[in-house]
Amino acid sequence: MMSQFQKNLVLLATIFMVTAGSSIADEYSFEYQRIIEIDKPVTLTMDVMRSNVTVVGGEDTRLIIEATKRIRGTSYAEAEDVAAHVEIKVDKSSKDVKVSTNYLRILDRKDSFWRRLLGASDESYGSVDFRVTLPLGCSIAITGIDANINLSSIEGSVSVDNTSGTLKGSFLFGAVTVQQPTGKILLDGVEGDVRIKSNSATIDVQQYRGALDVETLSGDVTVRTELASMKEFLVETTTGQIALYVPESSSGSFDIETSSGEITARIPLEIRKVSRGRLEGDFGDGGAKITLQSFSGDVFIANF
Repeated sequence: MMSQFQKNLVLLATIFMVTAGSSIADEYSFEYQRIIEIDKPVTLTMDVMRSNVTVVGGEDTRLIIEATKRIRGTSYAEAEDVAAHVEIKVDKSSKDVKVSTNYLRILDRKDSFWRRLLGASDESYGSVDFRVTLPLGCSIAITGIDANINLSSIEGSVSVDNTSGTLKGSFLFGAVTVQQPTGKILLDGVEGDVRIKSNSATIDVQQYRGALDVETLSGDVTVRTELASMKEFLVETTTGQIALYVPESSSGSFDIETSSGEITARIPLEIRKVSRGRLEGDFGDGGAKITLQSFSGDVFIANF
């Protein structure tokens, strides 16, 4: 059985086949707010489409959901009518809070109108942007279509499944899981395990502690890590470049492999094994296992 979000995707796919109609005039904004008292950590789940989403950890017990519906129309009355049919739905249970945006059909509107409303045309009727204050200890899970997401000061786990866009995360204190084929994935100040799967996104991670697992096809990957754990670190790409920076005082072991790229190591390294396209060695007193693999991209390691 399809979820509501999947049904929305089917509706989108149908609407996208229709040719856009006439141009639209001014933009009007309509505000939304919902405040929920939280007595224990929950998971906030969000389904968003072409939205700008900002989630910030807060110190009180309230989950604050604010949104702005940005609607283009020939008049305020038309925009207000459209905004009334863009439903922000919030469902709360004992374990989670679910936020979704439902586009309710207006009976006298043509498909070309809905095509523009949902962003399938160069002249979109509107979008919904979110600003959320998340209580400490709560987790966040976002499913998005072409969303730009900014996360900061979150103690719980983070999960993002987004088709494209820019993901920025800073001061994240739980596990981070990201699946985003294209765009940018920029994480700073992570204190938890990081798992990223992409196709061609530019990936930049600054991590204090935790395991690392990055898999991409053609995107470049830059990682700066404190190596403050004994967990494994894996970066794998087909044609992208890999750059890894570790502290001068850190310890670990490298297994670096590239079929046709170059390997550059600018750290004191005791080489155990070297061959064409492969380098194995230790630095410091030994410790975390670091595996870097690229089929045709260059691999660079250095201290910071």
